[in-house]
Amino acid sequence: MELSNIFVSIIIPVIELNDYLRESIYYISKLSHPYFEIILIPNNPINSGLNNNHRLSLKFIPAGKIGPADKRDIGAKFAKGEILAFIDDDAYPRKDWLTNALKHFKDPEVAAVGGPAVTPEHDSFWQKVSGAVFLSRFAGGHPDHYWPGKGVYEVDDLPSVNLLVRKDIFEKVGGFNCKYWPGEDTKLCLAIKKLNKKI
Repeated sequence: MELSNIFVSIIIPVIELNDYLRESIYYISKLSHPYFEIILIPNNPINSGLNNNHRLSLKFIPAGKIGPADKRDIGAKFAKGEILAFIDDDAYPRKDWLTNALKHFKDPEVAAVGGPAVTPEHDSFWQKVSGAVFLSRFAGGHPDHYWPGKGVYEVDDLPSVNLLVRKDIFEKVGGFNCKYWPGEDTKLCLAIKKLNKKI
């Protein structure tokens, strides 16, 4: 697998166009890895209001009022990428997000890669307080999912806010189990681990 040429499908479930999504698209436009498409799965068609001055490859797939796991599965069906990159509409990737994540797929046993979901520095006080809740083992359970620091290590579970998965493995395990919410990302990771693949 030639890492520099991997095509990635960035899949974002969203209810409707919002300022968080606009900001997320702006940050995605700055990614250092150039080979990607963005698949947005809103409830209803988005006809205007999203400035695409960045000339990004954007697909809109209106899906109705369904959950985020269902929307991610729909996005995966339309994805052209070898790697599916799941991110939330209120998440903003760093410029090196894909570059850093993709290098781990050089190991053919690695099926999924993820990283922390850090509250941005420019967020409001209350947004930072909300983010701090997830840093607690009492409230969040896995603070390492929300704060960088340990380096690279294998895990059994990652949240879908920042999750990249090989498309062939995603299809093999049947995608997200939409009966579980929250927890569909945990179910996906458990199915991947049952294939004896690394996360």
